Amino acid sequence: EEGKEMLLFLLSAAFILFLVLVSAHALTVEAPERQIQVARGRNATLRCNFKTNSAVDRGDLVDAVTRYFDGLLQYGEGYDHRLQFNGDVAGGDISVTMGAVTMEDNGTYVCSVRLRADPPRQAALVDLFVLVAPSKPECNILGTPEYGQTINLTCASQEGSPAPKYTWKSFNVQNEPRQQITLKNISADTSGFYICTSTNIVGTEFCNMTVSIVPPSMNIALYAGIIGGVVAAIVVIGIIAYFCCCRENSVQCPIHNLSGRQELIIPASLLLEQLHSFSVYLYQLFQERHRGNVLPDEVHNTMIKPPRLILDVLELY
Repeated sequence: EEGKEMLLFLLSAAFILFLVLVSAHALTVEAPERQIQVARGRNATLRCNFKTNSAVDRGDLVDAVTRYFDGLLQYGEGYDHRLQFNGDVAGGDISVTMGAVTMEDNGTYVCSVRLRADPPRQAALVDLFVLVAPSKPECNILGTPEYGQTINLTCASQEGSPAPKYTWKSFNVQNEPRQQITLKNISADTSGFYICTSTNIVGTEFCNMTVSIVPPSMNIALYAGIIGGVVAAIVVIGIIAYFCCCRENSVQCPIHNLSGRQELIIPASLLLEQLHSFSVYLYQLFQERHRGNVLPDEVHNTMIKPPRLILDVLELY
């Protein structure tokens, strides 16, 4: 904090430019241009004039950035030999030119003049705005680009003075004049090529990206689990059928309960029919989900229902 205060003092002293040491007391200081804009890397001229009703003797001027009565020269940090006086000092023009301005040079500067016999200073303020074209923005997707989700497309330039304005363009959506756009309940139709343009008074840059909306990955895993379960069920039923006594066109498996011995009869044709119906149901469900459709109840009612395995239990004894 102490270093910052010292820097501000030196900058202030730098814009004292020199001490006008005259015997008159009447003095006014003014800045013809209150605000100055210049592109980064260019030279900036900060204009400042003073007026007095007394003649100014060149011998009374100390024409240095900062010069003390003992002749010591001192620059503010970062301003070594970057400030040059380019006006007619004797005529009251105490303007300076700052070479190769940077973003750190943004700020308000003070032009100050003091008379020899009048310690209070007269001053004028000058605002310097350093202009920088936008840097190439970065385009990103926030969220999961899957059916039914909500995603945000973001665009940001790391540099830009004044702050850039952003515009999104796409073949699929209306142009959006902001840094971020939100896409809700996305589907395959949301996929496309998106362009973000970053613009200010100095220049323009852009970034682009391709947005691809895909089916929910978790649903695919779910379908894989269901199919795996069906295959496992078929294997179990096959093992049961193998160990049971086979009749013509049927499978017999004896079981027992508290009331006595019973025999469970599962017709082979019924088993095959039920497995086929269940496979068709899974196929239809997978196709609809793959298209990103959320099936309402009336659609479910028109689909083949998952079968219920019907077991005929006959009392044989």
